Amino acid sequence: MSDTPIRPATHYRWDDMPKDELSNTISRRLITGDQMMLAHVYLKKGAIVPKHSHHNEQITYILEGALRFHLGEDESQEVIVRAGEVLTIPSHLPHKAEALEDTLDVDVFSPRARTGSTAATAICASSCLTTKRFRKSGPKRAAGCLNRFHLSLRASPSKDDFYFLLY
Repeated sequence: MSDTPIRPATHYRWDDMPKDELSNTISRRLITGDQMMLAHVYLKKGAIVPKHSHHNEQITYILEGALRFHLGEDESQEVIVRAGEVLTIPSHLPHKAEALEDTLDVDVFSPRARTGSTAATAICASSCLTTKRFRKSGPKRAAGCLNRFHLSLRASPSKDDFYFLLY
């Protein structure tokens, strides 16, 4: 037996958890434990989760709807995951997702994701930077919009596009 005290179990109800609005088309609810994180992700048809990767292993279980995943650095592997199906995504594998219909998915991350995960950051950043206001105002203004996600921004070769150095 360890000298570390055992924490009590915690009971949650999804409807009682706050819903984070990541964009106009994507929101989520999170439950975190010591080593894992569980997310309900709500995506409207046509929603895009931009390409990203993370050190966490991810298991995605689709409860309702369908997502098209593009996997790999070149996004050459395509997998459609429908209600009742599961996709495992290894650590550091770049991936992008598109909602083919209104979708509710359950994502499990191990180890648990940091606050401001790369997926959430990419979604928020994509949403902020696709508005005319931020495209014209440049990286400094966009950085202000996204500062709670701990982003570093720099301009890409295209004046209207940015890429992100996530940490």
